Amino acid sequence: MKLSPSLLFFFLIVGGPLLGDISPVPGTVPVAPLFEKSDLVCNCFVKSLTPIREHIDGKCPGPSQLRADVEVRDTYKAQRVNERSIVVEFGRDGWCNSSQPSLRQGETDLLFLKGTGQGTYEFPDRFEVVTPFSSLPQEPGGMGLRKLESALAAVLLRPNRDDQIRAMILLHGFDALSQESISSTAPLAASKDPEIACWALAILVKAKTPGSLEKVNSFLEENQGDRPTLAIFAVARDLAGVRDPRALPALKALSSSKDVNIRFGVMDALRGMKSPQGAPILIPLLDDPNPNVQWAAVAVLADISGKQGDYANPGGGCFLQKSKFLH
Repeated sequence: MKLSPSLLFFFLIVGGPLLGDISPVPGTVPVAPLFEKSDLVCNCFVKSLTPIREHIDGKCPGPSQLRADVEVRDTYKAQRVNERSIVVEFGRDGWCNSSQPSLRQGETDLLFLKGTGQGTYEFPDRFEVVTPFSSLPQEPGGMGLRKLESALAAVLLRPNRDDQIRAMILLHGFDALSQESISSTAPLAASKDPEIACWALAILVKAKTPGSLEKVNSFLEENQGDRPTLAIFAVARDLAGVRDPRALPALKALSSSKDVNIRFGVMDALRGMKSPQGAPILIPLLDDPNPNVQWAAVAVLADISGKQGDYANPGGGCFLQKSKFLH
């Protein structure tokens, strides 16, 4: 049996079973589908929380259902015009299910909501539907996804670190960003804060900004210690979208990164290019210390050489030796 390269990358990067309560990696949830299935998307303030129902079995602390009285301060999507005060009802399992979305009294949140009645709402999904901010700027104009993007980009110009990171995680989930948003992001790639810099780089790589791969390589060389794992994972995923052959020198430099996710991202980019020019970058990875990288390099070499059927020998005996792992 031969492994599908796409499945191979998925299992190796995610590194876990597809069972149980698994939350998506921040920044990987597409914003447009979530926006589409929501009835109300708003900049909101949680005025109060009222318990509606308590846990019966006592296994989880606190109430199981709550009612939040919420003030709508700015609207990005709405079915009802000029709705300024709403109710959000949501379940909370306490420590039993930490991935459930929740609200806190006195908090400003970006909310994605589904209508359940006149002025009452619930969460349309479990992930990325509540993002807290110290404050969100109110944007002029009507409504729409671009207005939301503009508000998040404006957060990047403010000095609050947590707000900047949360805004970039959401912006990373957009299919495409305006030049204004990219311009607001670019200076943060030079931040001394590794997490801020790395999330900015993820956005720039996804937007295929010229020079972004070289900046990623410099970032990885300068930050050899503790690095922001989730942000680097996002960068690695975005490398898979690189298709410009002019990026090959930068991909070659990144192929020797100490971060295994980056090496996988490089191989995914080369696989997408399907160019024989990628082979010299892949050959050294056949002897990578990580056996999973070796296997992936075999699969990609076979893919770009058009020899998936028999994994023929385009690079010497080493290639044939490694190919047995894919059967």
